[in-house]
Amino acid sequence: MRRKIGRFKKLGASKVSVPNLTGLTRSQAQSALAAVGLGYSESTTGTSNSGLTGYIQSQGSSSGSTVLRGATISFVYYSYVPTITYGACEAYGGGTNIGSGTQCSGTYYQSYTDYSYNTRKKIFSDGAWDGVSYTTSGCGTSTSRSVTASSQVDGLCGYTPPCTISSYSGYSYSGITWSGSCPSGTESGTATNRSRTDNCGNVYNESGSYAVSRSCTVVETWGPCQSYTFTQPTCNGEDSYVGNYTGYRKTSNLGNTTTEGCASASFTGFGACIASNGYGCGGTNANGPCYTPPPQDPPSGPPAGPPAGPPAGPPQGPPQGPPAACVPDGSYTYVYPGNCSYVCYGTTLCCSDAINSCGVYEYCDC
Repeated sequence: MRRKIGRFKKLGASKVSVPNLTGLTRSQAQSALAAVGLGYSESTTGTSNSGLTGYIQSQGSSSGSTVLRGATISFVYYSYVPTITYGACEAYGGGTNIGSGTQCSGTYYQSYTDYSYNTRKKIFSDGAWDGVSYTTSGCGTSTSRSVTASSQVDGLCGYTPPCTISSYSGYSYSGITWSGSCPSGTESGTATNRSRTDNCGNVYNESGSYAVSRSCTVVETWGPCQSYTFTQPTCNGEDSYVGNYTGYRKTSNLGNTTTEGCASASFTGFGACIASNGYGCGGTNANGPCYTPPPQDPPSGPPAGPPAGPPAGPPQGPPQGPPAACVPDGSYTYVYPGNCSYVCYGTTLCCSDAINSCGVYEYCDC
């Protein structure tokens, strides 16, 4: 029996060589496979190189290998993937008022209100934004401060309004030549410089020739101690008399006197009686008058002879009170502390113990 080998060969599936897809585009690869009776399956891989978009990256069956006609050959082609970047988080929508207050901005005093906003960021593809793409990933909320008023206020935020010059101080002088050594009184001179300050603190200096003067301070000097006399009431027992004294004092070139550094005053004797049995001298009467014997008429004939008997007894004592004819005329001798006296005339007391014109010592409670 004759075998028909050729017939069976004809009926078997034919094989084809797998084409090389490298360097082809997607559509070219599809066409090359279809030309040899092969099918295809495809997938993509990303690339950031836009020039590779659509070109074959790899194929499932090696080029030149033999496969049955109608087999499916897989390949992978490049698909461009753009570079994605993001902008900064930005506030959007309506804000929520979270408080207000005041602050300084430089020298400006401001009022403000704070608001809280939700935030989002733009999505950029290859550096370009399509105008609608956002994401809130990685964003939260932000606070925005709205200044509602701003002004410069005297004394706030370190602000002081500009000064307006309205007054000047007096001049001060320097470079002065005086006419002498200023022994006393006032001395004149000439200054070569002067300056003054305005109310804003600006200093003005001037040079020239300016007449000036100064008051001189005289140094007080004292002469030697010299004696002088004075009187003051002095007790003689329980009676008050004018006491005579010699004191010592020195006089200055300004006419002032002092007893400092001199010998103490010394008593030199009594003068007229001032008052009897006075309180000031330990007596019991309020400065009673001094006793003055009444006048006696001379005898009208020859002496009457010796008295007929012993005297009738001791005298009854001085009269109590001033003579009726003595009326104080308003004149007083006023006695001052410091071993000195001064005579005043008139009715005004000098606020010191005094002796009136009738010789009565009067105390003054000052």
